[in-house]
Amino acid sequence: MRKIRGRKQFLRIALLMIATLLMSPVWAETFIVGLYEAPPLVFNKSSIVLGIYKQIFIEISKLTSDTFVFDYGMATQIVDRFNQGKIDIEPGINPLWRHAEAVPGLYSVPFAKSTSIMVSMKPPVTKPSIKHPKPVKKMKSLKTGLVKGYQYPAPFQLNFQNKTWLPIFASSELKLIGLLQHKKIDQAVIDQLVIEFFLRAQKKSVADTYVLSEPVETQNVMIRVHPDKASAIPRFNEAIKKLIEAGTIEKIYNHYGLAD
Repeated sequence: MRKIRGRKQFLRIALLMIATLLMSPVWAETFIVGLYEAPPLVFNKSSIVLGIYKQIFIEISKLTSDTFVFDYGMATQIVDRFNQGKIDIEPGINPLWRHAEAVPGLYSVPFAKSTSIMVSMKPPVTKPSIKHPKPVKKMKSLKTGLVKGYQYPAPFQLNFQNKTWLPIFASSELKLIGLLQHKKIDQAVIDQLVIEFFLRAQKKSVADTYVLSEPVETQNVMIRVHPDKASAIPRFNEAIKKLIEAGTIEKIYNHYGLAD
C-alpha cells in the first residue's frame, strides 16, 4: 500500500511539473535592443522618461515574457553593432533604410509610421533700402543637416548631386536642431514627431521661429531583427497586432501628445 501511495504521489508531482512547464513561456528569450536618442521616440540613457520605443517593448514583454535589454549609441554605432551581431533588435526601421547593410535584417509587421520633414529658421525681418539696394547674390548651396547613419529619400540625392544642397552631418536630430539655432546650417531633415515634440516644450515666441515643411516622406516602421533571432518574429508579430487592436500603441504615442 505504501508503495502504491508513493507512486501516486510521485505521479501527481510529475504531472504538476509537466503542467507547470506547459503553462510557462519556455520560448522566452533575452534580446539586446539598440537605441539612439531621438525624443520622444528615445530619450537618453540617463533619462527617467521611458520614451515611445521603450514603452512598446515593455508592452510586448507582457505578452511574450521576453526580456529586452537596452544598449545606447549613435545611429552609426547601432548599425555597426547589429552587423556584428552585438545587438539583436533595432526598432523604428523601414527595410529601405537598411537594405544595403552587411546584415539587412528581418522585420516584424509595421507598428507605426515615420514622417520626415524639412525644418528651417525664419529669416530676420529687414527693411529694404531704396537708396542703396543690395546686389543680388549668386545662389549658394544650402547647408542641409542630416543624421549620420540615416537613409534619406531618393529625390534628395539629386539636390546633393547638383550641389543645390551641401550635406552637413550630425550625430542626432537634437544636434541638428542646435545647428539650426546657431545658424550653422540652413535647413535640416528631421522626423516630424521629434521636431513637434521639441517645439511643444518651447515658448511660442521661440517655436514660431521654426518653419516646418509639408511631409517629405512617410514610411512604415518595424522592428528590425537580427537573422540569428528569426524564430522570435512570429510572436513579436502576434504581440504587435494585439497591441494595435487594443489601441495600446496609439495610447503610448498620445501619452507624449503625439498621435501616430
